[in-house]
Amino acid sequence: MPPPAKHHRNYTHPTDSSGDLPTVRKAAAFVTRDRKLLVFRKPHHPGTGTQVPAGTVEPGETPEAAVVREAEEETGLTGFTLLGLLDHHVVDMRPYGRRELHDRWCYHLLAPADAPIAWRHGESDPSSGPDPYNPYDFSWLDLTRAPDHLRTEDHPALSALGEP
Repeated sequence: MPPPAKHHRNYTHPTDSSGDLPTVRKAAAFVTRDRKLLVFRKPHHPGTGTQVPAGTVEPGETPEAAVVREAEEETGLTGFTLLGLLDHHVVDMRPYGRRELHDRWCYHLLAPADAPIAWRHGESDPSSGPDPYNPYDFSWLDLTRAPDHLRTEDHPALSALGEP
């Protein structure tokens, strides 16, 4: 079982009408190696920006199991070590064009020792869109630069990574 969260908060986007939106549980992997964060970009969808591996928690699955599965599926690597929960929050996805709330669990994972410096891998059945195959370009980003590249809702998890 992972250690207790450094940051655990529950909130919804400050709107009065979010109660009728479906809630989807998500798990996000903040994978580190040598004070660097594993990130990816979608070359066929550059507007989605820089992201960390993440995906949907399947029915009957724990967020802890989902985050490791998603990291493996999206990167093509195995051997991640789950270190603990960094943050838990709810995000209103309407600003991103989706009429749903994401119950987002953010975990710290240690990269496998044989993880490359950069590589391309993708999913053949991504849940985020209609494309039959989405390639992802993976690289390592210095943790001090990560807030400038990731969405605001990822910043509390990044802050938790920076704490001793």
